[in-house]
Amino acid sequence: MSAADPSAWTQTSGNSCDGVPFALPAIHSFPPFYTRQPTEATRTRQLELWSDLMLAYHQSRQCTRVLLDDLLTSELCQNKSIHRSLSREFLLEILEALVAKGAGDAEWIDGTHRECLIYWRRPDSWAQLIYHWVTETGQRGSVLTLHEITHGDMAASQEFYRLDDSVLRKALAVLVGKGHAQVFSTGDGDSGVKFF
Repeated sequence: MSAADPSAWTQTSGNSCDGVPFALPAIHSFPPFYTRQPTEATRTRQLELWSDLMLAYHQSRQCTRVLLDDLLTSELCQNKSIHRSLSREFLLEILEALVAKGAGDAEWIDGTHRECLIYWRRPDSWAQLIYHWVTETGQRGSVLTLHEITHGDMAASQEFYRLDDSVLRKALAVLVGKGHAQVFSTGDGDSGVKFF
């Protein structure tokens, strides 16, 4: 594996999906919303609504990595006040719709379909934010560890603070591809990034 291969980069701790309150829309209290609709046009609209809600919910919580089992028991996928929840099968269909969406709003982490990345912000957009921060803070030409980028004091006020490591690696791969960064192993189990 080469240093430019994101899968070769050491992983540090990812984001924690903080329990930030989220104002669920009125449709979340509509019982048929939780049942897969049989009519194609209605189901297409239902999947669009669930997709939009899924992205907004995870953005509000700054969460990019989700476990299917955790999602099934979350406030997003169930409404105890109306005794409704998504079935595992329908949740998988919703996530598949996000994966298949033209912009690729989600990605399965492996073939088990138990865990996925939710891209409420695409890796190329994260790359732009990170590179802007590096430039604005005078760190071009410097070497930073992945941990410093997402957990360092200088990054604490940035949107990418505590960003999931898989998404960070994808964003850095975009910068490597544009010639703005080089990623290498630091020898102590972490990875370093030099920005140009």
